Amino acid sequence: MGKGKKRPWIQAKIAAAQEGGGGKEAAVLAEAERRKKQKAADRAARERAFKEQNPERFVKDGEDDEGGFGGGETNAGDGGGGADATADEWSARDGNAGNAASRGGTNAVAPEAYPPSPGGYAKPPRDRPPPPPWRDDERTDVSTVPDVEKWMRSKEARLPEAAKEQRRSRAEAITRQIAAAAQHKQLGKAVNHYRRLVKHERLIPTSYTYASLLNAYVNSGDMRGAEEILRRMKAVPGMSPNVVVYTTILKGHMLSGDVDKAEALINEMPKQKPPVALDARAVNTFLRVCQRAGDAPRAWEAYRKMKGSGPVSAPCWTSVVPDDATYKLVARLLSQSLSARDVKDVIADAAAHAARDRSARATSGGDASAAPCQFWNAGRCDRGAACVFFHDPEKTQRADVETADAVASMHVNLAHCAALLDDAEAARLAIETANNALDEAEALASKLGEPGAVAGDPDAEETQTRGQNVDIKAATLAGALADSSATATYKRTTRAELRLELKRVGGFLKRVRKGAQEKPDVAEYLTRALVFDSRVEVCGDGVPGAPGAEKNEAPDVDALVSTLHGRLCDAYGLERACAVSAKVTVASARARLRSVLGDDGRVDFATLFSRHSDSGEPSRAESVPATITAPDKKEKKSKKDKKDKKDKRDQERRSSEPSAPGAAPENARPVKLEICAGNGDWAVAQARADPDSDWVALELRHDRVYSIFSRAVCEGAPNLCAMGGDAASVLRKHVRPGSVSHVFVNFPEPPHHSGDAAAVNEFHLLTPGFFRRMHRALTAGGGLTLFSDNHRYMRDLARTLAELTYEPQRGDDPAKAGEPLFAAEAAKPRAEARDDARAISDADASFENIEGVRLYRGVPGEGTGHLVHEQSYFDRFWEQGARTERFFAVVSKN
Repeated sequence: MGKGKKRPWIQAKIAAAQEGGGGKEAAVLAEAERRKKQKAADRAARERAFKEQNPERFVKDGEDDEGGFGGGETNAGDGGGGADATADEWSARDGNAGNAASRGGTNAVAPEAYPPSPGGYAKPPRDRPPPPPWRDDERTDVSTVPDVEKWMRSKEARLPEAAKEQRRSRAEAITRQIAAAAQHKQLGKAVNHYRRLVKHERLIPTSYTYASLLNAYVNSGDMRGAEEILRRMKAVPGMSPNVVVYTTILKGHMLSGDVDKAEALINEMPKQKPPVALDARAVNTFLRVCQRAGDAPRAWEAYRKMKGSGPVSAPCWTSVVPDDATYKLVARLLSQSLSARDVKDVIADAAAHAARDRSARATSGGDASAAPCQFWNAGRCDRGAACVFFHDPEKTQRADVETADAVASMHVNLAHCAALLDDAEAARLAIETANNALDEAEALASKLGEPGAVAGDPDAEETQTRGQNVDIKAATLAGALADSSATATYKRTTRAELRLELKRVGGFLKRVRKGAQEKPDVAEYLTRALVFDSRVEVCGDGVPGAPGAEKNEAPDVDALVSTLHGRLCDAYGLERACAVSAKVTVASARARLRSVLGDDGRVDFATLFSRHSDSGEPSRAESVPATITAPDKKEKKSKKDKKDKKDKRDQERRSSEPSAPGAAPENARPVKLEICAGNGDWAVAQARADPDSDWVALELRHDRVYSIFSRAVCEGAPNLCAMGGDAASVLRKHVRPGSVSHVFVNFPEPPHHSGDAAAVNEFHLLTPGFFRRMHRALTAGGGLTLFSDNHRYMRDLARTLAELTYEPQRGDDPAKAGEPLFAAEAAKPRAEARDDARAISDADASFENIEGVRLYRGVPGEGTGHLVHEQSYFDRFWEQGARTERFFAVVSKN
């Protein structure tokens, strides 16, 4: 609601009190309104009196006054308040440091021509030339961002209160512009507004100004700039960063995947002077950093600090009350580390916490004779016991929905953990509890009128209209408190995903019980999981010496093996998996990791996908079990024959070409790589449909790497490797040139979700430099398929691919200088797409030509490498938001 606006029910009560009715509550509101109007009238009277006493400080209508402390940026010789003016020149304008004519300006006059005002500032001459207009400067390097000089703050302190208030209002207006630019990741605009505030208008930034600029740097991925703004904020006397500012920095460390810096920062907060008290939001942000980096031990330690059961030497965070998000995050991390007992403890703690909250809500609010609380009727009252209005116990609260969602999420994670540890009974009980919790959450959400919560119910519209017989006032508040469309879509998709996970785990247990699927060895699958560093590497344009350019540092392979082995033990429960494995031990898993990595730290895919028999002899990965009908067999045989002929031609062509230095050894099985693999739905489906190839699903977030790994186990895909880490770093350090036959990128994230051209995102992956790394990793003639729902972004990517050429200064083949790196390939959209909106026949396989790259509309089909159509999480999420258009492009290494 806008500033100065009042809730409709408050306005109604004030009007009733003015007419002599409304009761005691209306009288209190009317008296508060009267006092507010009286204060405004008194303030206006003081302003008029000040204007009459100091007429020389005000500009008459029609006159232009650009002078004073907040004047424009001019040269010192103009007599203005420019950025190049010195402290002495500012003093001269006060009439206290000699004759103003000594500044050399042609329009300069003596100080007595305009006597100083009571505040100590002299009125500048009216006949001087106006200062030049402000010129936008969107340089984002924090070293170019000006800071406030100390003398400016001292001058500000001597201003009259009315002038200070006017300048503060102007600073707040510019700060709102900075905050709006930060929200849209427009770092250049945010810095430009700040530069104008400090350098041109000579205003003093507030704590909110610093916080907004810091948020702009964080959202744009420039953590060096964010840390510098935080340092400047700390240096201002009397200005201390609060928990919101520190949480913003923690969010930046989450986006960059730097758990070490995040831990140092959250431990530093209580040690500040004055101390910065932690809250649940800050701790949850730190837990999300741990989740993204797959650091279960640190997350468990943070949780124990909150419960007061941590190490004696460690500080306790018992003042922080865990919420539903806390329990979900901790349970997720513990389940992926296969710590079933600890997951059950967290679930028990969450249940006890929920019971206390329900008891507290039952006794909150005033007695039944009080007026009903409109916020409570709308679903949430944050006053609790302090609220004097009546809380009807029959009204459903949003906290109940959130608790049910949390219970469902935690039990889904417990079911995953138990299934992987071969505890079928515990998994079955967890699945049953999760299904019941989801039913409860959807029922409660429908009572609150959550959009889509009762989809498919013929009485849905009537239920949402009737709801809980909410009155008009509560309905107005419910509209203000309701989730946004995007939030409602996210909640619906999350519940649908949880049900899908339960179905997947239940199907896995059923197949194993009936003997339709071999019981998997989880430890053996883990030995094919490579979890590299999650810290994001900014990928430059590939020019030597540029940020993100190639570096030829000598890797310490033994240290790398120790790190990978430690991550598998800490984040994915390798030790617990080995305890129930008949083939793999902790020591043999470490030895296998060492055999997979060469002396240069790069992955040998042939060794990675080999399986060791009982005799110790390596063998290729077994074929994926699947039920295939006779027509399917013929179709697969025909496709295999075509593929074999194409592979033979490629082999003959490669044999006639000289191999590149450091290239991968020839591998009989092609390696196909999906980048930004998400939860692994698509990659697992392709691996099962293509048992003659080896598949790698690469994902930055380690919690999603666990999802890929668990799907491969449950679906039985031994020819799939779950790989974690930043793709830019992995391709540069750990993938040999010419070792990948096809790269797929499905639903890549644009620099900004809105597609704003002014958005800046240092974490953006698909840059020209990254495409060059893809090109080096591909075999001769290898393919690249891009698939997205964002037409504008796909056009930009196609244009980027078309502009890439061989350049010797970047280490490319000099004989191909000037030739394009990628060649466009013909393809066809899939005709058998599930819905009519995307079902495009082969005859309609038209494309848009983007500088030689073909951009198709529809779902990738023949000639794209997409063997089967499988929806990913992002595909399902965007369909919930009615975004069904899809676009793809296919190119090959030239």
